[in-house]
Amino acid sequence: MLLRRTKKDAAPAEAKQQSGKSARPPMLQVSRNEAVIQKLSLDGPQLLIGRLEDCDLSIPSRYVSRYHILLVRHNGHTILIDLDSTKGTFVHAEPDRYHVVADGDRITI
Repeated sequence: MLLRRTKKDAAPAEAKQQSGKSARPPMLQVSRNEAVIQKLSLDGPQLLIGRLEDCDLSIPSRYVSRYHILLVRHNGHTILIDLDSTKGTFVHAEPDRYHVVADGDRITI
């Protein structure tokens, strides 16, 4: 059964967003071979990830397409969109072209 929250019984984080105060933006942790390379705050409306230097996050690897994925912030959610990458995008080792990102998701490109 799906329950719909109203403003009156909204969760504290949702209530903050509804009142005009922004909640803390999500964080993206970039790693390679289990070693953390970089941590990024997703505080903008979108983040373009790919191999080219004009991407917001440039990953110089032949396994990464020039423009690989786009992370879009919308209504408090982060949406992953694969940009027709050659090698694909995986969430928890499963191929995925469109995904609403949740805390702890492991995204592999």
